[in-house]
Amino acid sequence: MSELLKLIYMIKIYFLPNMKHLKFQILTVFILLTSVATAQTNNKLYSWGYNSTSQLGLGDDVEKSTPQLVGNNFKCAAAGYDFSLFINQKGELFASGANGHGQCGDSDYRDHTIPQKIGKDTNWKFVTAGWNHALGINTKGELYGWGSNADFESGIGVDTIYNVFVPRKIGNDSNWIYASGGSYFSLAINSKGELYSWGGYDDGTLGLGNVLQNQYVPQRVGTDSNWVKVTTGRNFSIALNSKGQIFSFGNNRYGQLGLGHLVKQNKPQRVGNDSNFTDVAAGWYHVLAVKSNGELYSWGRNNVGQLGIGNNIDQTIPVRVGVNSNWKSVATGSVHSLAMTTNGKIFSFGDNSIGQLGVGLTKDQTIPNRIGNDSSWTFVSSGTAHCLAILNDAGQSAGINDGFEITERFSGIQAYPNPTNDMLHLDFNDRISTAQYSIYSISGSKIQQGVLGENNSICVSNLISGVYFIRIGNKFAKFVKE
Repeated sequence: MSELLKLIYMIKIYFLPNMKHLKFQILTVFILLTSVATAQTNNKLYSWGYNSTSQLGLGDDVEKSTPQLVGNNFKCAAAGYDFSLFINQKGELFASGANGHGQCGDSDYRDHTIPQKIGKDTNWKFVTAGWNHALGINTKGELYGWGSNADFESGIGVDTIYNVFVPRKIGNDSNWIYASGGSYFSLAINSKGELYSWGGYDDGTLGLGNVLQNQYVPQRVGTDSNWVKVTTGRNFSIALNSKGQIFSFGNNRYGQLGLGHLVKQNKPQRVGNDSNFTDVAAGWYHVLAVKSNGELYSWGRNNVGQLGIGNNIDQTIPVRVGVNSNWKSVATGSVHSLAMTTNGKIFSFGDNSIGQLGVGLTKDQTIPNRIGNDSSWTFVSSGTAHCLAILNDAGQSAGINDGFEITERFSGIQAYPNPTNDMLHLDFNDRISTAQYSIYSISGSKIQQGVLGENNSICVSNLISGVYFIRIGNKFAKFVKE
């Protein structure tokens, strides 16, 4: 594949985890770059775990305890309760597994043993899977829903249709950038950073306060306009804003809201005082989160070790998982967890009764255990008890013609806002002895150099729109100039 696509894809991997201080537009960058990212024969999709409805897309219904190859050329995937969704490099959408509610989106009631194409569109860029429904966003920013609509979770604005068998547009807006499908409810974020919810209201899952009825169209949650990610558990929700702060609402039976108590909440409540979270994922009753310093935290139910802290004790506030500081992203199943490191390794912990940890065993694990020997995983998603992941084995470095290499270990510098129009600000994770900087194009040409300004800032208004690398000492960061 071309160096251009390789570098663009690397940006997708590393911008999102390092969102400290970034504005909500970073999520737009993530999704847009996902829509053009990598190639082709090197993006290999794997699956493992529970397979009773052929949700693994392998042509059978046999459980797998290690990753199995589904196919090539995939860039995004989502695992639901017992079905899976996949987007390939062409922007085509596919589904496999259970289809009784139309969650496979192809006008068919039958389950699918291998990925089946949904419709004829080739502009899908994002997809998320709930229990029995799904949400997708295309390159136009249009939001679609399909599958179960018993509690209006598909958001199509019609309260008499209980199953939606093909994707149907939600509302008239064309500015959606992120979504999450819960058990019987949904949430989404638009390009303004506004958070919306719809579907079943039980236990405050919609975050709308004292609203005591289901919502069949999206309703705005609060007045904040800085949300960047939302993730849904069985009956609660977790949202991350551009300040790196986490908020929670909904059921709190096991402390899954991370607030230090067990009282449910019907409006977003801040989790702790930290402002450096970069990724978060909600399971049935537990949560994992990553900080900008690479530390991994968890809270909520822990009956089978899904918190990864070496015991089975529930936690009502975030607790650190282990001592490593190289975590990048997380995914959660019903009672198991997955975490990816900055060097492309995947670890798992929690329930393993049907091989969902992918380590070749069926014994529960209370601390992170590495899945296989590969170090080029780029994406992971988890359903109730099955997992999907993408492996890019095209190589993990790209040359820059200045006598050095940019490798997968992009650490030490964080650049924000990203994308930017004029000023670029830098944060250093570790000490850098020089204030000299150099900016390179994605082709490797040095196009600007100088000395850092006040507050470690750089004016980049003279650059044309595109993707760039900045080097300070032997540290790198990537940024997009609008």
